[in-house]
Amino acid sequence: MKLKSNSLFMLDAADYNYPYTEYLVEKIAKKKKIFFFTRASSRAKPKFCEKKNFFYLISDFLNTKNKFLLGIEHIISMMIFSINFFFYRPKTIITQMTPLPVIDSFFFFILKYFCEIVHTVHNSDPFHNDGNYLQRSFNNIYLKNFKRFICHSEQTRLNLINKGFLKENILKFEIPIYFKNLKYKEIKKKNINKFNILFFGLI
Repeated sequence: MKLKSNSLFMLDAADYNYPYTEYLVEKIAKKKKIFFFTRASSRAKPKFCEKKNFFYLISDFLNTKNKFLLGIEHIISMMIFSINFFFYRPKTIITQMTPLPVIDSFFFFILKYFCEIVHTVHNSDPFHNDGNYLQRSFNNIYLKNFKRFICHSEQTRLNLINKGFLKENILKFEIPIYFKNLKYKEIKKKNINKFNILFFGLI
């Protein structure tokens, strides 16, 4: 059975941004049917969606970070993702940060002619300035596959505008900072006195 035209694919292949992805999926799922694509060992457990976690299936099973194997699996997984796309024909794809923009650009270059693709920019500097040379240098070419963006800060929005993207196509979507499934009594019981807090954008 094919999805209706108001359906959506959410892609977070490497599970880089799972707290944000959970929050976004659950917000959108109130209005749209969502298929969520991610890696086999994904920590994300969003409600109200169908989860398809086949990315890096072998690597996660073997608990290895072999880059060659991950690269091959990424290509195969994107092929499976594309097959799912042409079977279900969603109206929109929302992507998260990709570990291999070179590969994904090939697939998105084709898919963008069949649906709207919205890219989430979590930081104005690709990979938080921590990616390798190929990842960082190819990022601007990768961004050209998209016309619409989601960002989390005003600085990121301005940086996208400075790159030539239309401001009306950039949605600033701020997310709340919260401890999900962790109540105050549990924090006190565990005697937790140090927290690692992840911020999206600038403070």
